[in-house]
Amino acid sequence: FPSHDTKLIKSHVKDLHACFLQQIDSRYRQSLCLYHESEQGNFLSLKFKDNNSALSFVKMLKQRLVFTDSRDQFVRLGFGLYHDQEDVLELVCILNSLLANAESMLELPS
Repeated sequence: FPSHDTKLIKSHVKDLHACFLQQIDSRYRQSLCLYHESEQGNFLSLKFKDNNSALSFVKMLKQRLVFTDSRDQFVRLGFGLYHDQEDVLELVCILNSLLANAESMLELPS
């Protein structure tokens, strides 16, 4: 990619992240691993209490046709140039719904 293309992708993903963060239930936002803007990759991660909880949640997402993966206790939600705001809003609806029933699996601050 020429550098202007990577900047375009990064800008688009940054906008999708902002949309996601505005729409996700604030209780679940607390379990997201967020980095300084210059260090944030093209994915956001939800932190679960343990590896098995993360794997279980990945399976729940797959049943709703959301394909993602986990690394240890983190479920990674990837964003790319091929996603738009409607995709993000649909994802947030699914996450808010599933997490309402799986909140005890999340690593939330006390």
